Amino acid sequence: MEDSRKEKKGNDKVVELNTFSVPSDLGETKENLSITTDKISQYSIDGLFKQALIFQSEGKISDAANIYQNLLEEGFCDPSLFNNYGVICKDKELIEKAIDLFNESISKFPEYAYSYFNLGDIYKRSGRIEDAKKIIKKAIALKPDFLNAHYSLALIYLDLEENKEAELCLKKIIEITPNDTNAKNLLGDVLVKLGKYIEAEVVFRDSINIKKTAISYSNLSALMHKLGRFEEAEIYIRNAIDENPN
Repeated sequence: MEDSRKEKKGNDKVVELNTFSVPSDLGETKENLSITTDKISQYSIDGLFKQALIFQSEGKISDAANIYQNLLEEGFCDPSLFNNYGVICKDKELIEKAIDLFNESISKFPEYAYSYFNLGDIYKRSGRIEDAKKIIKKAIALKPDFLNAHYSLALIYLDLEENKEAELCLKKIIEITPNDTNAKNLLGDVLVKLGKYIEAEVVFRDSINIKKTAISYSNLSALMHKLGRFEEAEIYIRNAIDENPN
């Protein structure tokens, strides 16, 4: 089966990054995180926080970071402050500071799912897979419809070849977003590995009915070939080529 995670990697931020009240893709800026206060003293504390969220959503990362740092020094306490500033630090590879911010958020606001997720993402990237699984599961327990967390956990299971667990996780994703063809293709691939060929065929065909893609056709073709249904396999691989001649 062709692994539809290749398509997902083109949009990594959807699976691996989530912030509160701002777009998930914060960019890869490399601005200095130095603190300046001369232009922001006019705002109230709440106004400063709202301005930081606006800056972050607009990609003005250094401006947002400057305000977040000042708010921390003033003792302002909000879970999305710790979380969003942690995301900025993580993107700038200030990993230890990011971990401290996420842990502080979790300590002060233990019901806030996003900080668990982002801390789990750091653990996953650093190879602490078991720690990542544990804390991402906590994020899901706090927020059962947390799509990014389900995806992150599913990808961990897939990488570890824990296919039964991946199956359950991907089915949950599809329950949340029934038209998610990427999840359907990943699920179909897992079902094939588990020997559930009839169910896999249903999933691949359902994916094609939602959206015709080269990967869906290719996966269905590979399954038909595996089952000895060669004429159908040829038809679907030709459909895949039509969708993506390359």
